[in-house]
Amino acid sequence: MIREWLLSYGSRETFLMTLFEWLATVDWGRLVVGVMIGPKATFITMGHPDVPDERRQFLTGAPIDVAENVWIGAGAMILPGVTTGRDAVIAAGTVVADDVPAASMVAGPKGTVRRRW
Repeated sequence: MIREWLLSYGSRETFLMTLFEWLATVDWGRLVVGVMIGPKATFITMGHPDVPDERRQFLTGAPIDVAENVWIGAGAMILPGVTTGRDAVIAAGTVVADDVPAASMVAGPKGTVRRRW
């Protein structure tokens, strides 16, 4: 199955990019040229409030911004509002809830910085 996702290119031009089934996306984000994405990577930009009474009333969300030359491993999950710096690596299976510094590798269930170069 082929999915379509509306992306914002580096110059802020909008284009329609076709992505294959192995890349799950929800709502909006920005990828630039040179990003490598492994199978079953997930970009989640929407969520629900933490307060139980508000969960069914509205959604919360924020865009995901992926910089140039980022490598996203298989099965990585990137949550709302995350920005990745240039030349970063997100290891396979990592859940990323915080920004990823440039020239670093994050890994593990909490997306912890493990290495910098």
